[in-house]
Amino acid sequence: MSKTVSKAKLKELLGENQLKDKVLYDLIENYDDNGGKGTYDWMSDILTHGCVSGMIGDLVYYTDTTAFYEKYKEEIWDLLEDTRRSFGNENITEVIAGLNGADDVGSDEQFKNLLAWFAYEETTRNIANELGLDF
Repeated sequence: MSKTVSKAKLKELLGENQLKDKVLYDLIENYDDNGGKGTYDWMSDILTHGCVSGMIGDLVYYTDTTAFYEKYKEEIWDLLEDTRRSFGNENITEVIAGLNGADDVGSDEQFKNLLAWFAYEETTRNIANELGLDF
């Protein structure tokens, strides 16, 4: 399996929804000229270490993650519903309760932060799946 991702292939995936486009633009922006290997590695890092690692500069501070949540709220809840269906959960709260960091949520900001990180990571995972990448 190829460990490269072309910029052209990423651009082909644009246009489905704003959240996916945001992640794709981040991937395209962080693309390097190392034959697409940099983008593969970047995606791998997100999927391995998550947004909690701080590697997504736009999703470090609560002001940023809550703004991200508010901007992409509809797509985030659609992703939660898709995840609920794919795992056979009875309701979305079961999905949320199972997210890494859910036990530490004690405020509205922390809740939105959790869902913003989930959405970014899950969207990255979905893009990787569309590209036939396995991490």
